[in-house]
Amino acid sequence: MSLKWKLYLAQVRYIDRGQSKLRPVLALSEPVGKFKIVLVAPLYSTAVAEPLTGDIALDNQTAELGIIQPSTVRLHRITAVSIIQLQEQLGEVPPRLRGVVDGALKDLLDL
Repeated sequence: MSLKWKLYLAQVRYIDRGQSKLRPVLALSEPVGKFKIVLVAPLYSTAVAEPLTGDIALDNQTAELGIIQPSTVRLHRITAVSIIQLQEQLGEVPPRLRGVVDGALKDLLDL
């Protein structure tokens, strides 16, 4: 089963608090290695006052993505999680948005 482009609930550790929280994430890779590590980008439902490189607003796609409120994918917060941290699958990014995510990743990583 492919994980890339799917949205999940996952335990994600906060950088500034040392705690983790269950939140929606976008899977950006397939599982890799012995521990089945997946790269994910968290979604934030709070309004982003000053968008950063790699922020992608998902304002009008909530129903098709399986999320309940407008959100922003924050690619600069990419993290690695074990596949066992991915819980409920919420939805999947449609093909028309995948190019937007790919382009934003290239910009963010200067590729």
